[in-house]
Amino acid sequence: MTQHLQAAAAAAYAPIAVPLAALDCGLPQERAMRIAARRVFVAMKRVYLDAASPLEGSTGARLRRRIRQAIEPADLLELHVELLDALSPQDAYAAAHRRALHRQLDEVFPDSALTGWFAPL
Repeated sequence: MTQHLQAAAAAAYAPIAVPLAALDCGLPQERAMRIAARRVFVAMKRVYLDAASPLEGSTGARLRRRIRQAIEPADLLELHVELLDALSPQDAYAAAHRRALHRQLDEVFPDSALTGWFAPL
């Protein structure tokens, strides 16, 4: 009896072989939306990497590493303030990167900008 229970427990925890075609399920619109979201994320990551590329020292290396490790827009959003602080406010090159970062955020999160002092509940 215990052999049957052990065999059943082993079968329950065995990895399930799933054909690759089953992983790409869903409607064509869903797939197109996932592809579009991925493209936007890659564009956002490129803007962040371009902004961090002139930064020197351990701060620049750490920011570039964290940007490369980001897997979703929220990860990059966490680095936004730190990246802006690292960019020199007097440098014209840094100012162009600041504008590019803000434009990219406006494209990815269009409803994030507040129009006044009060936000809807």
